[in-house]
Amino acid sequence: MARDKDKSIDETVRPPVEGKTIEELAAASGTPAWAFEGLKVRQNWAAGKVVTEEEYQKALKDFLAGPLVKKG
Repeated sequence: MARDKDKSIDETVRPPVEGKTIEELAAASGTPAWAFEGLKVRQNWAAGKVVTEEEYQKALKDFLAGPLVKKG
């Protein structure tokens, strides 16, 4: 029985990821390179990070309008 339980854990299927990579979204929205690099640092995003367009646009808007020091 324990063996069947362990097997079901190994076979867990992850749901498909919705969204696009941040690089794709930056290119599609015409984000300047300097803003994109700053956004990655501010959000702690690594290359290839997948987010929704809404997440990307909100993060970009906050980055461009907000202070450089992240609160919290």
